[in-house]
Amino acid sequence: MLAVMLLAMTVDRAAISMRNLAIAALITIAISPHEILGPSFQMSYSATAALIAFYSWWSRRQSRRAPRRGGVSNHLLLALPTKAMNHIAAIAMTSVVAGTASSIFAAYHFNNTAPFGLVGNALALPVISVFVMPFAVLGLLAMPFDLDWLPFVVMGHGIEFVIVIAKMVASRSPSGNLGLMPQGTLILMSIGLVMLLFLSTRLRLCSVPLLLSAALLMMRAQEPQIIVSEDGKLVALRTSEDSLAINRAAGSAFSLNNWQQGYGINEVVKPLKTGALSKETQFECLEKLCIAREPGGLMVAYTDDRKQTVLACGEGDIVILAFAGAPTTCGDRNTLVLTKRDLALHGTAEITLKPPEPDQLPPTIANDRSPEMALTEATASRLRRLRSASINYAVGPPDRPWNTYRIYSRAARNIEDYKSSKRVSADSH
Repeated sequence: MLAVMLLAMTVDRAAISMRNLAIAALITIAISPHEILGPSFQMSYSATAALIAFYSWWSRRQSRRAPRRGGVSNHLLLALPTKAMNHIAAIAMTSVVAGTASSIFAAYHFNNTAPFGLVGNALALPVISVFVMPFAVLGLLAMPFDLDWLPFVVMGHGIEFVIVIAKMVASRSPSGNLGLMPQGTLILMSIGLVMLLFLSTRLRLCSVPLLLSAALLMMRAQEPQIIVSEDGKLVALRTSEDSLAINRAAGSAFSLNNWQQGYGINEVVKPLKTGALSKETQFECLEKLCIAREPGGLMVAYTDDRKQTVLACGEGDIVILAFAGAPTTCGDRNTLVLTKRDLALHGTAEITLKPPEPDQLPPTIANDRSPEMALTEATASRLRRLRSASINYAVGPPDRPWNTYRIYSRAARNIEDYKSSKRVSADSH
């Protein structure tokens, strides 16, 4: 974008315009077409397009207002506070416009937004404008004279102060997690944003129904009940208290932090300790077999030991077999099985289940049911809920060439992980 705008300035054309933005986008797509699906392209171009559209509208609005007032306001000392306020207001408005446009894609890709981004920018931009960028230019000019160290020291202190401001604002910022954003919401919001920014008449109001529909779709999105990490070591189960029950006392901190941020979870429930009271949804692990009951009543079984396959298949309705090098199936076709090979090929898995069905029978009829009938109905309800399960993987479809490397891993070929002779000896003992 900067290259196109500088080129426009050299030929005496308007630098900041939608036409130049479109030219820059076409160049980017021609060089790296896959970038259009990434957060960098989407957030950068949406923020810039929003700024161009807003200030174009604002300049037209200002030009239609009354002629500029003269007199007292033209005096330097009296006009200084007004200019300072206008500068701060411009920074704030720039942050609001760019942040609002790019937050759509930030919420989709990172499950997070910056509620206090306006405050952070308003505090940091003056420091950057006074102590960072000017001294960066001075340092560049002073390099031939070997005096660049002096302006760069000032620039370094300015950057450190910006980092202090960022940490201060981040520590006081509320959670910016808007929840899980489905692809339909992203598509509707993207179309609505394009209409809002590129239409110059009242037709831009046509974007409002699209944006409202996208928000409604996002509110109705169903979040997954079970999450399984790509390496098959960590399984998380959503509880009725909206926390995550995990199968390991010391799970991957990186994955847990991502899941907590992505799904808006505050508490992590670790596996049951010996002698402790079990919570409603909590993994109980014994001899490399972990079992938990999800809020809808289905049993979830996890094991990374092939010797526990029979027990896991017998106990669980949903079974995660996190090992390779052996048959990884269950004999019961009504059991949902997720294997390490599936995870190696397709990445982290989300299992979504429909909400449990309420009892439709009146209380008098429900109380008159025999135990056999109640058991049969419970089994049928369990099977209906199990068959409603859908698995969403992190990778594909559609298949992309840069994910082809996955088929060559040992787990993807169902080959046991390599073990050194010392580890084999230790496992045998």
